[in-house]
Amino acid sequence: MALSNDDCVDLVRALQSLLREYEPEMLGFIEERIRRDLSPPRYLLSYLDQLLEMFQEHSRSGGDRTLRQLNQYIRTEDGRPINRVSVMLSETDREIYRTEAVDLSLLPDRHGFIDELRAIRDNIRKELDLNERER
Repeated sequence: MALSNDDCVDLVRALQSLLREYEPEMLGFIEERIRRDLSPPRYLLSYLDQLLEMFQEHSRSGGDRTLRQLNQYIRTEDGRPINRVSVMLSETDREIYRTEAVDLSLLPDRHGFIDELRAIRDNIRKELDLNERER
C-alpha cells in the first residue's frame, strides 16, 4: 500500500511524540533544521534524515569512531593511546543539553537503533520514489 500525504503527516507526528517522550531536548533542535515549506513526503524524509544525524552525533559508536581516528595521530605524554575524549559544547548546545561538555565514552550505544532507523528511512524513500514515478 502506497504512503499518502496523510500517512506521512501521521508518521512525523508519531516521531515528534516519541521524541517528546524520550528525547525532548532533540525535538526542537531537529525541527529548527527542517524547512517548513516541504511537501509531507519530503518533510518526513527530511525529518528522518535529521533524526539519523542527531542520533549518530549522540551515540557512543560515533564517539568510538572519533577516538579511533584521534589515536591514529595522537598519543598521551607517556605514549599510550587516548581512551577518553570530552567535547566542549557550543553555547547553543549547552542550553539544549544543560551541560558544559560531553564525555564521548559515556554516550549510549545506539548503533543498532541507527541501523534500523536508516533501513526504515531508506524503505520509505524507495516507496515515495515509486509513488512519484507512477504519477
